[in-house]
Amino acid sequence: MSGGLERRYRRVLRLLPGYYREQWEQDMTGAFLDGWLTGDPEADEYISRVAWPGWAEVTSVAGLAARLYLGGAGAPRRYFAWGQAVRRAVLAVLLVHAVLAADIQQVSVSGKLPVEAAQRDAEEQTAAVQEQIKSLDEVLTSVLALPAVSFDRLMATPRTPAFDPGPLGVAVPAPDWSDFAPAKPAGLLRFLGRTARFKRQTAQAQGRFEAAVAEHREHESQRQHALAVARAKYHKKVTEARAQAAARNAYVASRQSAFATGEAESVAWFVRCVLRASRYPDGFPREYQVTYDRPARNVTVEFELPAQHVVPPVRSYRYVKARDVIEPVPRPEDEISQRYERLISAIALRTLHEIFSAAAPEVVRAVSFTGYVSTTDQATGKPVRPHLLAVSAERPAFEDLVLAEVEPSACLARLGAVAPAAAEPAQGDWNAAAD
Repeated sequence: MSGGLERRYRRVLRLLPGYYREQWEQDMTGAFLDGWLTGDPEADEYISRVAWPGWAEVTSVAGLAARLYLGGAGAPRRYFAWGQAVRRAVLAVLLVHAVLAADIQQVSVSGKLPVEAAQRDAEEQTAAVQEQIKSLDEVLTSVLALPAVSFDRLMATPRTPAFDPGPLGVAVPAPDWSDFAPAKPAGLLRFLGRTARFKRQTAQAQGRFEAAVAEHREHESQRQHALAVARAKYHKKVTEARAQAAARNAYVASRQSAFATGEAESVAWFVRCVLRASRYPDGFPREYQVTYDRPARNVTVEFELPAQHVVPPVRSYRYVKARDVIEPVPRPEDEISQRYERLISAIALRTLHEIFSAAAPEVVRAVSFTGYVSTTDQATGKPVRPHLLAVSAERPAFEDLVLAEVEPSACLARLGAVAPAAAEPAQGDWNAAAD
């Protein structure tokens, strides 16, 4: 593709230093033009006339030019020297600004504004900690009102945005004879020999008009062709998206049929989908193992729990005016332990709730949950996965609970939760959330 678009790109590349253009202009122009090629000569010819370099491309070239003029890699000595001088000047200005800012802060430290700013900073840090605690406290209650995962929700819906032809969808108006026709002689001019001249002008205008009409007809034909190519590409993508969605839905439907019969792998697959759809705060691990005992209609889940450090060790922050510092107010160790116990209990209850809510009673009658953490054995230095808690619940007993009102640790105790030996490692083939 050549012509107007190539000239426009070369005009943008004039921003670059001459030495750089001599070496790279051809390659850069070719790379830019390749992004527009469709492989169809008529479509490429039309695009060459109407397309322009994008803002992102212009900005990229301008940024490259700035770096080269300031002495980028491979720059001639004069560009490098100029870049060094500019950088030294900028560094000097920044150093002066930093010194002035430090002086102003030192002078104003006993003033009213810095104290209020420091207090606001302490309050903002405290609010951030409180938001963390709130998200941990709501690990269970935040999901109770959400709809359960279902096979229908696992079905794929193809994304088929409306076709956007862009500039190709806009036809250029056809030439208008009134823009070409010469002015008719009026008054006495009609009798002063202007009639013959007018006829010659009209004949010339007619020729220009017919040429413009032919050119417009050619351009419009090319636009229509390019539009048809673009529309064909769009329909191809839509067809592919629909085919992928149909394949996905057929797979989900087959899993659904097997799930209804209690086929163990399909039940475990669906439960993994349920766990994968569950959204926890950032930083929580996403690893678990799921098995299904068909005769007992029991789902067993071994679930990686977050470590205790997810509970913020700081309760709040306060500004100490006498020392002009913001210092943390530590959270007592017993409170950290209590909050962590409550958190992992809430995760266990949440997992049971999500599985019971999503799975049909005739397929899942009971759920067994075992929670573990990934840590390092201090005696051996090897990674271990000690279990922290285990609980089993049958559907009738669990559905009798009012989860929005329970205290998680007490609720697990009522369900008969136990804490296995801390040194007992978790076993099994572990499935990450991406399974």
